Amino acid sequence: MKKILFLFCCLASCLLHAQTFTNYTGYALPANGQTLLIPITVSGLPALISGSFGVTKITLGISHPSDQELEVKLKSPDNTQLLLFTSIGGQNSVDFRNTQLQNNAPYNIIEGTPPYNGSYFPMQDINVLNNGQNPNATWFLIVTDTYPMANNGTLDSVSIEFGNNPPAYPPTVFVCPTCNCPPGITDCDLLPDMTSSEKVILDDMIETLGSLKIGNGTPNIGLGPLEVRPVDSCFCGLVQVPCWQTSCPNNDPVSQRLHQRIYRKHAGTDTLTFYDVPAGNMSYHPNHGHIHVDNWADFTLREKTIDPDPRNWPVIGTSVKQSYCLINLSSCDGYSGACKDNLGNVLDQQNQFINYGLGYLSGCGKFQGIWPGKLDIYSSGLNSAINMQGLCNGDYYIVSITDPDSTFRDQDYSNNVSAVPIVLSQQIPASTAHFTTTQNGTQVMVNATGLVPGSNYVWDFGDNSPLQSVNPATHNYAANGDFEIMLWVQTPCGDRTEFDTVKITGAAPVAIAESVSDHSFFSVSPNPTRGRVELSLLMKEASPIKISVVDVLGKISSRFINMDAKAGLQKVMIDLNDFKVGAGIYLLTCETNKQKFVQKIVLTP
Repeated sequence: MKKILFLFCCLASCLLHAQTFTNYTGYALPANGQTLLIPITVSGLPALISGSFGVTKITLGISHPSDQELEVKLKSPDNTQLLLFTSIGGQNSVDFRNTQLQNNAPYNIIEGTPPYNGSYFPMQDINVLNNGQNPNATWFLIVTDTYPMANNGTLDSVSIEFGNNPPAYPPTVFVCPTCNCPPGITDCDLLPDMTSSEKVILDDMIETLGSLKIGNGTPNIGLGPLEVRPVDSCFCGLVQVPCWQTSCPNNDPVSQRLHQRIYRKHAGTDTLTFYDVPAGNMSYHPNHGHIHVDNWADFTLREKTIDPDPRNWPVIGTSVKQSYCLINLSSCDGYSGACKDNLGNVLDQQNQFINYGLGYLSGCGKFQGIWPGKLDIYSSGLNSAINMQGLCNGDYYIVSITDPDSTFRDQDYSNNVSAVPIVLSQQIPASTAHFTTTQNGTQVMVNATGLVPGSNYVWDFGDNSPLQSVNPATHNYAANGDFEIMLWVQTPCGDRTEFDTVKITGAAPVAIAESVSDHSFFSVSPNPTRGRVELSLLMKEASPIKISVVDVLGKISSRFINMDAKAGLQKVMIDLNDFKVGAGIYLLTCETNKQKFVQKIVLTP
């Protein structure tokens, strides 16, 4: 009798460890992309949950007209979040009725069908919650409506069950004795590390006037494959449509949801488990029988700045967003130089990858993948051109960003970008204008050649006469002497200044100001400027001076500055905004009784 009583007490003690905590309060679920947190109070449990005792099951009761809009997570007191499911259910999917999520279920939740009445294992291992934390506090079910649509639903109940020996996550998918984590780590997610290949861009670049086409390569230098699988959930805009539909009413391809499969290496085993996470909406092409991963690569033409991040450099030319199949088209061994690590070292040996060639899906179908040590390549003929209308020749950069929206789980997002220096030579050249001078006594005619259509130019004949903006131009000198003629040409692809000197004799002896255009006597700083500048002027003798601004058409500003200057080096502070001119390029002139100085300035906004 004592033995029976003792056994009964042991069983009763064990049963105390299996407890369920439920919230039966009805909650209106969010719509239009909002999130709701539903509390579940847990108390009276041991102060530590682990592989011996912990969470074993989550049960849901949800009424909702569009299951695929919901993302549901469970958050523990230490803020660990478990993804239960997201984006599941197809056309007209309705409700989760007594949906039991537990590791020892026979099917993955993504393999179920609405109303999901039964037992499924979730998208992520429940044991991530059994991590040694104290469970006695408030837990939260996090429900997010992922679509901006007014579909309302209710949460009828949610419960968390705790018990002995929580089962392991079941889907052991492959035996892989050669798969490893990085040195010093025994348990890890084998994430891909997608990069952008400089080599592929440099090897496949076609420049024509106004256009640049490039090839693009996306190597995987990570621990595991990038693999995607479609979900039976398709849309035209915000309207759900059958996934067999060939196109949307506006002829755009149907948008289909994807999941990315993440493989996990567990310590002490030769097997890999996996879990699936949402990976955006991609274009489905039923006539091809495959998906195109939208916005997989973004490449632009840019000018370099001091900012170390090329993604912040000014964009000069763009291509349309690129769509790709994710497929092994080459290897880091087969395309030497295409794959590099973060230090710029070339990866071209199989033993430089911990899990070289690990993967189970590739090809351009509905299931796609790029494996470690492999790369996808799209040649220049398949990519849309970068528009470069009106661009000048010179030094630029192609900035290529793989997965610019960070849609996929990746080992290192920082190396998804590459900046490739290029020199454009088929676009608009810099000005090559020059001029010839013909003299007949005191009359001089100048004729410029090589002027780019639409360029602005002015002539300065060096004798304080008004500037001219015609070509050819004629000028009559009123005094003898050596005069320096200047042609200043402003074009979209750079300015050019040309000089010539003429010697005038035989003019009437009229005293006029000696013209000197020696730029060493006159400087302006800073240049370019927002307005305030310091003028440095070397004066041979004291003299009144007049400072004025001339635009590229030869028009002199209506405002000017008159002041007296002493002999020697003068430094004068002025504000160009006082001349009432806008942003642009100008000639700043400084005239004395005997000299005239000219300096080109750039006034920025």
